[in-house]
Amino acid sequence: MPLYIAIRFLTGRAHLHHWHAHHSDGKVDWPPSPWRLLRALVAAAGTGLTSLPEPLDESISDTSDDLLPVSRIADVLARLAAPPKIWLPRTGGGHTRQFLPKEFKSTGSAVFDTFATVSKETPIVFEWAAANCGTGDVRFSDLQTVLRRLAYFGRAESWCDATAHTERPPELKPDVSHWCCLALEPGGKPNGREHVDYALERKLAPLVPLSDLLDQAVELLPGLGFKTFGSKTAKKTGKTSEKLVKVTAAQLATFKQTLAEEPEGFSLLRCLLRSSGEDIKDGLERPIGSRWIHYAVPRAIHKMPQAPVSPRPKRAEPLITLVRFALNTATVNRPVLPPLTDTLLFADKFRAATLAWHGYLNSGQRPRNLCGRERDHAGERRVEGHDHAFFWPTDEDNDGFIDHISVYCRHGFLSSEADALRRLLRIRQRGGRPDLLVTPVFIGEANEFGTWKKEARVFVSATPYYCPVNLTHGKKSGGKPRSIADEIHRSLLLTGVIQTEGEISGLMELAFADGIDELPEGCSRAELSDSRYRDALLKAPDEPFAPGLVTGLRVEGGNRLVRALAFCRRRRNHMIEGTGRMFRIEFATARLSRPFSIGSQTHFGLGLFQPIMDLEATQLNPGDSDESVSVREKS
Repeated sequence: MPLYIAIRFLTGRAHLHHWHAHHSDGKVDWPPSPWRLLRALVAAAGTGLTSLPEPLDESISDTSDDLLPVSRIADVLARLAAPPKIWLPRTGGGHTRQFLPKEFKSTGSAVFDTFATVSKETPIVFEWAAANCGTGDVRFSDLQTVLRRLAYFGRAESWCDATAHTERPPELKPDVSHWCCLALEPGGKPNGREHVDYALERKLAPLVPLSDLLDQAVELLPGLGFKTFGSKTAKKTGKTSEKLVKVTAAQLATFKQTLAEEPEGFSLLRCLLRSSGEDIKDGLERPIGSRWIHYAVPRAIHKMPQAPVSPRPKRAEPLITLVRFALNTATVNRPVLPPLTDTLLFADKFRAATLAWHGYLNSGQRPRNLCGRERDHAGERRVEGHDHAFFWPTDEDNDGFIDHISVYCRHGFLSSEADALRRLLRIRQRGGRPDLLVTPVFIGEANEFGTWKKEARVFVSATPYYCPVNLTHGKKSGGKPRSIADEIHRSLLLTGVIQTEGEISGLMELAFADGIDELPEGCSRAELSDSRYRDALLKAPDEPFAPGLVTGLRVEGGNRLVRALAFCRRRRNHMIEGTGRMFRIEFATARLSRPFSIGSQTHFGLGLFQPIMDLEATQLNPGDSDESVSVREKS
């Protein structure tokens, strides 16, 4: 007949930490180990039911005054020594932090109390299928008596109500309300695959068969501080007193013989009575009389019910894929604009301001396209495939300062996102500079923006490109780096700029000769009409830099060189590794002159490529200027 022990946590929290682990480690002993359950029963029996002996008492015998004799407690423990099945309900987790008072430090030290969370009405259940313990059995009634004294299970905060059953509790519904944690013993095989359907957790359990536990107790217990009372006379006073003294070899042999002749339940009780501190102090890897076993814990217990997903907001009608802004300041002489080297900082600040407006207008909801995250039945996750907004600050007049920013989303903005972008009028600047005035000059489809309607084949870097992966293979590769050309092709495919690598007909790196007169070997003149790359050189992307070559671009009509190293590379807590590089990409066929960005921090203006023909035209055709489209918003 099977035996069940159901433990219900009254506060919904189970404060349990592993053996030999600090309570601030953040780990929870879940499911609870069988060794913990037996120690809890022994502790409950010691609260007025039984006079518990010491682990190293010379002999253990029943006391007439006890409500529950020691021999019957030992018999119950022996019946529960086999590893049980553990039925767990849906389980969450949490922690609290307590800060200890300040003493000699500037701040109090924090203590983390980690716990598992379950429903207050749903118990965890231990099941012994072959316990052979019926309702008329004295061991069953003794177990019920002990469980009524069990006030908490684990730490003192884990208040509980424990009961014993010979039939499955009505709250236990397999694979509906509870899931079985099975011990990996001979003949026990969990369903499913490891790491997919279940995870293995190492737990402490009694050593079985109990004859093996008895042999281990006889071997180890006598050598861990066994002493007897003996008479000892003080040399100065001559008084005789009874004190613990070291035992002789004969006494030790007698004690071992006593242990060997005791019932197996007594040996298990002795091992459970030893405190964890004693085992740790003696340098034991686990308590005496215990062993490590693995339980297969179903991952289904952690699949908490998800909040209903709100219907996806509608996209703006008509479709809006591009919102373009002009920047200015309310100053007398000339606008105080952010430098081009602050591209990453300004794009992040612009995005943060847009998110703040959206949260204000929509009760704190996070916009999918502006923040790059979305919610589904599995919770919040990143938007895949770069299918969210790009923030591209640009320097249109080539004076070295950002004067426009384009917010582009390939599949279109939601109506709430477009409203947030329209509301944005002012951006604060750092360093005491005046606020930026933000004026929308185009709102609509990107393919209808004036300069993006044209076609071009050659695109050049407007901001440095930073490779998103480390180009070195490590020591085992012999120092041979990866191909940056391959990484650029991979980024172009990932962002959807190209569909096949055959669409690229040429990829060269742009550099400038600093302080050298002769043309370095392997380099050629770029001969670009773009003033940003006047006197620039071309080199193969994977060839090393010759001495004297620097990367960057020219501003102020080609009179001042801004090096790639001058660009900010830190955004909040993220630091871009590596150095920035500038490239010239030529496509096999002409394509729309819409810019694109690749590489690290691609959504914040770095790695931006613009067509050459956009920069050659100093005046736009009538009807295609920013001013002409600023008032034309499709409706």
